[in-house]
Amino acid sequence: MGGLREKSIMKGRKPSCKLWWKSRTLWINAFMAGLAALEYVTGVLQFVLPINAYAVIAVVIPVVNAILRVVTTQGLYIEKREVERHG
Repeated sequence: MGGLREKSIMKGRKPSCKLWWKSRTLWINAFMAGLAALEYVTGVLQFVLPINAYAVIAVVIPVVNAILRVVTTQGLYIEKREVERHG
């Protein structure tokens, strides 16, 4: 399921891949999940953040994810042998 942009970028080239832990998108999502878990368990962020911060965060997180997804040009793999199998 590739769009026009993806096809034009990848035309004539094999897609490059990187190890999963080098993904900015995954790191940002893991950080946000950690903050959400911290807030759920301790409630400490309610005292640190202003009242409207939750609304701002609810908008910022998907926007950041969308931006990271747009600038993503590489696939991910868990082990080196996955690249050898697919590449």
